[in-house]
Amino acid sequence: MSISKKVMIFFFSIMFGLASNAFGRDKIVLGYFAEWAVYGRNYHVMDIPADKLTHINYAFAKVTSDGKIEVWDTYAALEKHYPETDSWEVNEIKGSFKQLRLLKEAYPHLKLTAALGGWTGSQYFSDISATEEGRIRFAESARRFLEQYPIFDGFDIDWEYPVIDGLNPGRPEDRENFSLLLAQLRATLGPDRLISVAVNAGPRGIAAIDFREVVKYVDWIGLMTYDFHGTWDPTTGYNAALYNNNDLLEPQANMDAAVRNLIDAGVPPEMILPGIPFYGRSYGGVPAPGINQPFTGAGPGTYENGFLDYKDIQQNFVGKNGYEYYWDDIAGVPYLYNDTKEEFISYD
Repeated sequence: MSISKKVMIFFFSIMFGLASNAFGRDKIVLGYFAEWAVYGRNYHVMDIPADKLTHINYAFAKVTSDGKIEVWDTYAALEKHYPETDSWEVNEIKGSFKQLRLLKEAYPHLKLTAALGGWTGSQYFSDISATEEGRIRFAESARRFLEQYPIFDGFDIDWEYPVIDGLNPGRPEDRENFSLLLAQLRATLGPDRLISVAVNAGPRGIAAIDFREVVKYVDWIGLMTYDFHGTWDPTTGYNAALYNNNDLLEPQANMDAAVRNLIDAGVPPEMILPGIPFYGRSYGGVPAPGINQPFTGAGPGTYENGFLDYKDIQQNFVGKNGYEYYWDDIAGVPYLYNDTKEEFISYD
C-alpha cells in the first residue's frame, strides 16, 4: 500500500496545508496559523490564502496547570489594532480573532479550530488527564472557550507527547488517559464540534497511543511527518522525507512508513492527514552533501540557527550564494549544500 491519499500540510505563518480525500468526500485543505506570526514575520490573518483552505488551526490557545483553556497572547489575539477594520472602542475584540471572524464571513466554508499544546505548551496534559476530575474540568473549560469565542468550531489537541518524552516527560498511564481525555471532550462538546489530534509520526510515538480507541472521538488524525531529523541527531538527515533512502539513523523516519504504521495501529486511511512543512533544517560543518554525514553544529537560520523559513530558503538559498540544489528521487525531497561553507539544508 502506498501512502494515504489524504494529506495535511501545516503552515506557521508561511507553512501551508493540503489534504485530499481518497473516498470521494469533501477535500480537507488545512493549515496552522501561528499566533506569533504577526510579530517578526509580519504575517497576518488577512495574508492567509483562504480560497485554498477549508480548515485553519490557530496555534495556540494556552492550557493552564489546573486544566483551563485561555488565550495565550492577548495582544496578538484580541487587542492588536488593524486600522482598516478596527474602531478604537475599548471593549471591542480586535486582533487576530476579529480578523479570523471577518475571514470566515468572507469564506463561509472555512472551519477554525484552536490548537492546544505544542512543544512548549504540553506540560500539563499528563496531570490533567490522569484523573476524572481533571478531564471534566478541561472539557468544561473547552466548552466555555467556544462559547466565549464563537469563531472557533472546535479544538486540535497537540499533546507532545503521551507516554514518550517531549519537552516534558511522559508516563505509561498517558496511553489510556489520552483516550479518556478525548472521550470526555467529545461527550462535553457533542458530536458537531470538531476535535482533531496532532501526533508524533515516529514508530515509538505511534505505538504509544491506543488509536483504535482514539478514532472513536476525533474527526481526523494530524500526523506530524516532519522534524524526523535535526541537529539533535549525531548525523545529518532529512527533515521530512516521503520515502526511505538509506536512512541509517531511522529507516522509518519518512511519511510512507508513518502512514503505514498508523493504518496498522487501527486508523482508517480516510482519517489520516500527514503533514508537510514549509521550513527546513540546516547543519554546519558537513564535509559532503547528503544524509548520514557528520556535522559540527546548527547551520544558518531565519530567526534561530538551524531553522529556515521556506520563504527564506527560496529567496536566499536555492541556487544562490553558493548553495547547490539536489533532488533525492527515492526519498522524494530536495536539499541544498554549500561546499565552501560546508552547510547542508534539508527542506520540503
